[in-house]
Amino acid sequence: MRIDRLTVACGMLLLASRIGWGEPEPASPSPNQAESDRLDKIHLAAFATNPAVMVLPGLVADRNRREVRMLAESTKITAVDPVEFALIAPDSDHAYESLAVAFAKPSAVDEALRFIGLTPGRPATPRDLAFWPKGERVLMSVTCLASNGWTGTRPLEELLWDTQAGAPPPATGLVFVEAGQPVPPDASAPAVFLPDVADPNAIASMYNETATVLDVPRIAPQGSVYGLQKLNPELVLPPRTLLQFTLRPERPAGNPRVLDLTLTVLPSPTSPMYALTPAAGSVAGEPVSSDGLAQAVSALVRDGRDPFVRIRFDDRLHLDEIHGACLVLKGLEREDGLRIEPPDADQLFYRAFIPDEQNRRREDRVAQPLELRLHRADGVLGASLTKIDEHWRDDRPEPDLTSEDYPLASPEDMRPTLEKIGSSMPVLLVFATPEVTLAELMAYVAPARPTHSIVHIYMDSIPVGDPATNSPTMRE
Repeated sequence: MRIDRLTVACGMLLLASRIGWGEPEPASPSPNQAESDRLDKIHLAAFATNPAVMVLPGLVADRNRREVRMLAESTKITAVDPVEFALIAPDSDHAYESLAVAFAKPSAVDEALRFIGLTPGRPATPRDLAFWPKGERVLMSVTCLASNGWTGTRPLEELLWDTQAGAPPPATGLVFVEAGQPVPPDASAPAVFLPDVADPNAIASMYNETATVLDVPRIAPQGSVYGLQKLNPELVLPPRTLLQFTLRPERPAGNPRVLDLTLTVLPSPTSPMYALTPAAGSVAGEPVSSDGLAQAVSALVRDGRDPFVRIRFDDRLHLDEIHGACLVLKGLEREDGLRIEPPDADQLFYRAFIPDEQNRRREDRVAQPLELRLHRADGVLGASLTKIDEHWRDDRPEPDLTSEDYPLASPEDMRPTLEKIGSSMPVLLVFATPEVTLAELMAYVAPARPTHSIVHIYMDSIPVGDPATNSPTMRE
């Protein structure tokens, strides 16, 4: 029996309102603001003639030392509260889930990091299939300026607590990302830095937040990591405790962590081969097996690189070969492995070839997208589109399903048939036999992508070895 998701969502919202989850805490005037203003005046006077030092409200940036020092204050969260942010803007209403509140605006932090020589990267934007924040890292350390707190300077990560590991998270630093500027309503209006004006007004986020200056260096959707990170119970401070946050580049200038690569998956008589190529290069790397690929990736990670890889599948590959290759790629995509980039316009994202098996059966789906079927019989590839309609009855919790098939004589029929059917759901489920090649698949899928950009490919006959550790190499 399928439970109505709107009912579940409403129930969760009602429960949240009863127990106080996520209630915003409006910003209130800080008694430490006067101290921040006093230090700003001192810094402005001390560095007035020094072009290597920039002073902005709440911070000092030193280009020669390659560091940014910021004044902040602790919030009133405790060791049982989830930590969604390390640092937020002065006017943010998310103090109930942040370690500290800065006296500097997010735009000032962005400007300061650029001033000391850093260039922002790209935030995680799952809607564009960019699941990894991409950019150089910043190490953040915290000094308690009050006599009633802990002593010394500590890495940011030491102040946090990973509830799954039962220990502070590793000191991996944060990724400096381009937070973006909203388009002004008219040509005369100035552009505004997004975290300055958009909720949650983040400076350093502990989950993948688009509107932030610093993000965690991993795939961390808010809904998946919520509540997993809290304060280190041994280092909780009283509210409004003055802190100094110091930001420094993780690596020396000219020694980047980010490495852009292209990974081409090629056919071979036994199993697919993999060629890694520098993104700017024109010469393909020597193809290696899946074991060789894993060794090459491990070597890059040991060398301190983050390999951001764009995947290209050779048109000659059969679907079962691609399926096996994607299982290999899925195993290598992790924080200490590959960071897979969005595909080129003429390619499908690799996860399209290893979709959620639950959606294979119509009865298990929450909605009914169009189905494309590609079957070869007597050497001839046949194709058809199927539209599934749901018919709901008052006496049944599940709908009755009916279907109508639309044969496709050639790929040229794909676009006009889609327009005839008139499906508004941007999803296409493909069911194909394993020997269908990528070129044959894309001949039908490419015309659909302007309106059906989400594609999932299921093989009608799953090869032996899937989804176990053995990579499938045989077609039925």
